[in-house]
Amino acid sequence: MPWRGDSLDLANTYFRGKGHSGWNAGVGNPLDLGAVRWDSTIGANGKWTTSRTTGQDGNTTPQDDVVFGAKVYSPVDGFVVGCQKEVDDNGNASGSIVSGNHVNILTSDGRMILLAHLRDNTIPPGVCPNTVDLVTTSGANCVPNVSGSKRLPVDTILTTPVEIHKGDFVGEVGFSGNTSNPHFHIQVKSVTTDSQGELCLGDDEVIEFDESWRQATADLTPLTDSWTAFAGNAGVFDNTQEYLLLSDPLGARVDTLDIEEGTIPAIVMTNPSTSGGVVAYKNASNNFTAMGFVFDANGDFDLGTPDVKGSVSDIALAKISTSSRHVVAAVRNGSNNLQIIPYFVETDGDLIEGTGETRSGIGFVEATRSPSHDGVVVAFKNSSNTLSVYDYEATVSGTNVAVDLLGNDVSSDTISDVGVAAVTAGRGNAETTGAFKGVVTVERRTDNSMWVRTWAISAAGVVDDIDVEQAKDASNTAISVAEVDVAVVGDTSREFAVVSARTQAGNLVVQTWEIATTGALTRLEHASPGAIGALGSAKVGTQDALTAVADSGGNLSLISWSVSPKVGSTAGGLLRRVGTRLFGGISAVAMDGRPATDEAVIVVRNSSNDISLLHHRTNYSAAR
Repeated sequence: MPWRGDSLDLANTYFRGKGHSGWNAGVGNPLDLGAVRWDSTIGANGKWTTSRTTGQDGNTTPQDDVVFGAKVYSPVDGFVVGCQKEVDDNGNASGSIVSGNHVNILTSDGRMILLAHLRDNTIPPGVCPNTVDLVTTSGANCVPNVSGSKRLPVDTILTTPVEIHKGDFVGEVGFSGNTSNPHFHIQVKSVTTDSQGELCLGDDEVIEFDESWRQATADLTPLTDSWTAFAGNAGVFDNTQEYLLLSDPLGARVDTLDIEEGTIPAIVMTNPSTSGGVVAYKNASNNFTAMGFVFDANGDFDLGTPDVKGSVSDIALAKISTSSRHVVAAVRNGSNNLQIIPYFVETDGDLIEGTGETRSGIGFVEATRSPSHDGVVVAFKNSSNTLSVYDYEATVSGTNVAVDLLGNDVSSDTISDVGVAAVTAGRGNAETTGAFKGVVTVERRTDNSMWVRTWAISAAGVVDDIDVEQAKDASNTAISVAEVDVAVVGDTSREFAVVSARTQAGNLVVQTWEIATTGALTRLEHASPGAIGALGSAKVGTQDALTAVADSGGNLSLISWSVSPKVGSTAGGLLRRVGTRLFGGISAVAMDGRPATDEAVIVVRNSSNDISLLHHRTNYSAAR
């Protein structure tokens, strides 16, 4: 859908639609969407209203409408081929063509996406360089004149089409063109080229929605917890039933559970058959605390018995394999030693400590599953302030999980932060056979530069430092960072690294990296969405990553990214922002996702300094 979870700026506000002016949008017609806000002060029990004003049943002016000013984003990759952006927000009185301020986006598969009735002067010049103030003449007939076929209005056509990507900002919802109320219009048409070489718009096509949610509603019906995931079609819009719409692959929250005061949260979701995971943190007494959790039939958290140990200053968790429910905690204890604590996780979430080990002299620590056998890989700052990577085998006997160090390697560069993720199918876009197995690390060095590195890990646990590349921005300038993290997305045919960082200036940077079968690294895409505080990331869909950040206001912002797979001769690794959800204040965050069961769990230190668990359903699309 062409908006995100943060497009509307008021609480308890959702887009709403049912069709288009007497037409059924589910069978190949356009769709009109407004927005409503639940106001509990209207009537006896509350009501949905279009007004921004508390207690007002219906908006009094266009600017009072909750949809006015809502941010719109491109739902596709393509080229803007026609647009206008300077029509006044006075509806039918503007004298403009029907669509008012709008963009027409041509996709590579021959479809035209119209996003219309946008707000005056909110379409960026880089998206719409058209300087015509007011277009009053509609498109001419195609040649030859086929019934219903039209060209674009000539004054809207761009001499040079503008490339646009899925997730790029397009403008704000306004009150321009042929409309009696602020709303947003989306339409999909087939496109051909007529006999004179002009684009020719044909029949309307069914609008296909994914990575979003719907809920049937009525004016007096409050919001419920029951959301239905869209699965590629808009057939529900029959111009009769109204639907509330949540346009984000990260769905509504299923449960929230505050545990106790603490910090340094860590989390891992385990084998789907157990429907749960393990959370760990430093409690108010500075002691390490770990506990398992499972979900009940409603998706609510059910915690196991906590395991509390001595003082701790850093914590990481990793599962020992993709098919196991058992985990390993890697911590920096109060003596600044590396402590490896394996846990057998019972089906009710209780933990049984296994046979671990302790090694002296470390700084911070991160962990991921081993890519080559049951076990974990631990990355940490060693006593020389450089990066060490240790590969541990994990064996399960009865209820005991034991770890054994198989191999390790070390870099020669001093570091200040690290992230690590397992790679099992590293394969370049140009490669068709072979696969790199190992881990990818992202390092913040002591000069604040960011570097990405691959480490090969054999089935016997031999660890080899393979390649290291400095992370630079789109203009090839070195990036100065304060915090780093990494996730790996993809399937058994090919995986990509998604590197996230908080810069020294306080901005989020996200990049995709290709990993060749040799372990060689190549940066593919770069994005910088804005200012953040805390940072975490995880794989949440087969081709999707979620970055959890504290935004510039200290609130939790969950940003979804899709990473395109390689399809035929089209290279993979394209990075697209597909969603954003905003929540309350936090100061620390960690997260994990489970694509197989369409869910994600986030653990935060909230504004009350409590460790809080958040459970969300997800709807990440396999179609790209």
